[in-house]
Amino acid sequence: MPIFVGAGTSSFMKGGDGVGVSTMTTTQRNALSGVKKGQFIFNESLNLAQYYDGTAWKPIDSPPVLTNFTLDGGSSTTSANIDSSAGGNATLVITGQFFDTTGAIVTFVGSGETLSTASIVRNSATQLTVTVARSGFDNANEPYSIRVTNGSGLSSSLVDAINQDRPPVFSVAAGALANAYNNVPYNASAAATDADGDTVTHSISSGSLPSGLNINSTNGAITGTPSGNSESTFSFTVQAATSGSTVTRNYTITVAPLPTGGNVTTAGTIRTHTFISSGNFIVPSGFSKTGEVLSVAGGGGGGSNGNGPSWCDGGGGGGAGGLVHSTSVSITAGTKSIVIGAGGGGGNGSSGGQNRGTNGSNSTTSSLVANSIGGGGGGYGSRAADGLSSGNAGGSGGGCNNYNNSGSNQPGAGTSGQGNRGGISTGNSQSGTGGGGAGAVGGGIATSSSNSVGGAPGGDGVAKSTSGSSVTYGGGGGGGSAAQVCNGQGNSYSGNLGGNGGGGRGGSGSSNSNISAGTVNRGGGGGGAAGSNNQNGNFSGQSGGSGIVIIKYDLSS
Repeated sequence: MPIFVGAGTSSFMKGGDGVGVSTMTTTQRNALSGVKKGQFIFNESLNLAQYYDGTAWKPIDSPPVLTNFTLDGGSSTTSANIDSSAGGNATLVITGQFFDTTGAIVTFVGSGETLSTASIVRNSATQLTVTVARSGFDNANEPYSIRVTNGSGLSSSLVDAINQDRPPVFSVAAGALANAYNNVPYNASAAATDADGDTVTHSISSGSLPSGLNINSTNGAITGTPSGNSESTFSFTVQAATSGSTVTRNYTITVAPLPTGGNVTTAGTIRTHTFISSGNFIVPSGFSKTGEVLSVAGGGGGGSNGNGPSWCDGGGGGGAGGLVHSTSVSITAGTKSIVIGAGGGGGNGSSGGQNRGTNGSNSTTSSLVANSIGGGGGGYGSRAADGLSSGNAGGSGGGCNNYNNSGSNQPGAGTSGQGNRGGISTGNSQSGTGGGGAGAVGGGIATSSSNSVGGAPGGDGVAKSTSGSSVTYGGGGGGGSAAQVCNGQGNSYSGNLGGNGGGGRGGSGSSNSNISAGTVNRGGGGGGAAGSNNQNGNFSGQSGGSGIVIIKYDLSS
């Protein structure tokens, strides 16, 4: 038999069908009077049992249960990463049980902050759909738990469900990396960095690198020495992965042909073309570098000794070939004609001749605009104040002879930026002055006596490391000495050394001994002839040395 407990309304009832309490809406509940502490009802408005604690009605509820969730339409999971840099809102569909369909809220609880949802849809007691701003998550407060709190105040969490994770970012734009060249060391970057400080692992996810190249998994450097590859383009994809994110980027590397011409040497990525004879420097299509060019012209020949009344007089040294060193030369596609200047011939002293040395030839480099002027020939020995013993002008000027101290015979002038003048004779010596060098003027003579000095030295050249080691080019030829036995006078004197950088030595008096030509491929001036101890001793000057052209560039630049 049912038993009723309570007053005023249908209250507690016990019977064969179970135990029941009064059922009413919130409005009806609020209209009750004489409510006692501990009284129970079932609230139809909330779909919850409630009890009165003497002050307010309290719900009797089951805590929510979280099972899993999906992020932005992905698969069900219990943990996921959110890219805080992506902007906008992330959408989560949360699955579980006992969700309050009218009052449940969702929060994301990190170590130092709690984020609220931007929106919530209470789909059912087993599903909630929420959105949350991606930018709210940060690395310092991860991981975040998803907490569902019912209207009753009961809550439950899916612990460590969300991590903030910004994906790696490539620092090198997609597309073509630097060209590679077979048998030349290569270095390029396809690196990605991670703003969260996560370790990034690089790999080739598709395509292939040229044979001989590899990617560094840690820093994304692509290095090695290509070999055996055809001249073609290789396409590949670099993958940069962290524990939570993976990004890819597409690149290409073209194995390109190299310029040809001259004697080619390679040291690391430095490639050098050395021309000691004329030829073509051929730059293939698509090649473009900034390099340096050294151009040295042929040196001038030394002058002969005199004849007739001046057979005792020595000839001037030949001037060095002009030197031009251009350090910012644009090397682009095309065929460049390279001409190597020949050394000038020495003045012919045979058969009663008295002749200047001839000028060296120019070295030219076509569009590389590093053209140098041949050295000036040295003047011949002469007592005549007729200017015919003057040295010739050139890259560097030839030396002279000025026995009569008239000032009529002058050294040859040099070319600004390429070389220097020959030596000046301000005295009465019968010896020749030195030819000018690329780095210094030729040696001069200053004496009032015809019996006091030998030939003057050639001017020094200039040291350059374009070839890969330091080499001095463009030394002037030494002047020839007088033969001071003519007319019954004293001893013979020595010719002098050529300038450092391939200058030839001047001849020594009486026999023209020790005379030498300018050094080939250094642009040195030839030595001047010595005077003879008799008028039948006809001595010739020596030829100048040939020039050189060196082209150098860095393949990594």
